[in-house]
Amino acid sequence: NTMQRTFARLSKHITIPKLSPTHTQARIINWQVTEGTDVECYDPIMIVECSLDFITPLHREHPDKKQLMIIDTQDEGTVRKIDNHGGRWLSVGTNIGVIDDGDDIDGDWTWQAYLHNDTKEEKDR
Repeated sequence: NTMQRTFARLSKHITIPKLSPTHTQARIINWQVTEGTDVECYDPIMIVECSLDFITPLHREHPDKKQLMIIDTQDEGTVRKIDNHGGRWLSVGTNIGVIDDGDDIDGDWTWQAYLHNDTKEEKDR
């Protein structure tokens, strides 16, 4: 159906995703793409560190453990206007970029998230 294909292909805002019902903030640890990168479904976009409210205290390994998550896109296009806001903590829904397919922006992106294990690179930041 041409109409469904048109809607699915509109450009999207990249935002800080809400990863749980209680999640309120995250900060970008590492972009997995640069401006101008062409992306498609399942391409990793960024690694974020989640605020403590992402996981309830009962389910955390340590009381002060902040979980790292890798975020994949479910949209296709070219990454534009990325901004990590200087590594500051950002509220869920904060606009941090665009996935541009040449059409007007019609809303927020679709994403998928996975647990990301700490690595020496991230610990050194």
